[in-house]
Amino acid sequence: MHGAAAAAARRAGGRNEPRGDRRDGGDPERGERRPRHHDAPGRTRHVSGDGHLDPDLRARLRTPHRPRRPGQRRPRRGRHRRLPGRSTVSAADITVYGIAGSLRERSWNRLLLESAARLAPDGVTVAISDLVGRLPLFNEDLLGREPEAVTRMRAEIAAADALMIATPEYNGGVPGVLKNAFDWISLPLGASVLQEKPVALIGTSPGRLGTARGQFELRNMFVFSQSPVMAGPEVVMPFAPECFDEAGHLTDPVATERIGVLFEKLRGHVAAGRMETAVR
Repeated sequence: MHGAAAAAARRAGGRNEPRGDRRDGGDPERGERRPRHHDAPGRTRHVSGDGHLDPDLRARLRTPHRPRRPGQRRPRRGRHRRLPGRSTVSAADITVYGIAGSLRERSWNRLLLESAARLAPDGVTVAISDLVGRLPLFNEDLLGREPEAVTRMRAEIAAADALMIATPEYNGGVPGVLKNAFDWISLPLGASVLQEKPVALIGTSPGRLGTARGQFELRNMFVFSQSPVMAGPEVVMPFAPECFDEAGHLTDPVATERIGVLFEKLRGHVAAGRMETAVR
């Protein structure tokens, strides 16, 4: 009975003791704490009087010692090795090949592309193509003996660093002339001049949705040519007649700003590709 009574007393005492003292591991009546662990014999604890790590040890832990080889100089703080081409990433000179997806002489998208060319920052040259309307309808029987307009357009795209396409939206999709040009230029599969060529999409339409659906289709098409399309900002301008002055110059401030951002994204993508090539 004495053993059972003692166990009951211990259980009762455990229920009644303060939770904080039980957690600390000390005597609840004396308010003492038991040490959580003991040092092994011969072990030195690097702590200061208040129980914290010694400042010298803390400094050594933060900066691990790496022994230098004979003749090796101490590295200078705050200096890093410059990768090839690093200084030109934000200031690369590039050529952008511009394609308007409408054949109309005073096309809104032709005006948009011409306005974009005027907005191009220093170091960015925009060459607007006049070949889209000269391409014959795509015909696989002509592969290997393509018409001169096809071979010329391929060569011009190959010589450019990036593409900018201004597309209208016909019946909720891509204009036929753009699809026809893509079918020609995207060949041969896996080795076309479009492969790894960065692309910026812009467009305007008199409708309230602008060219969002047409650009969506274009993005899907460029997946097959492995062409990186800039993710944004989007230039899908609705109500095209309200966005230009009588001279045909773009007056929409939002579109103007976004076109500038797209040029910088194209420039950065091209510069990064050049740097990657330089370090291979």
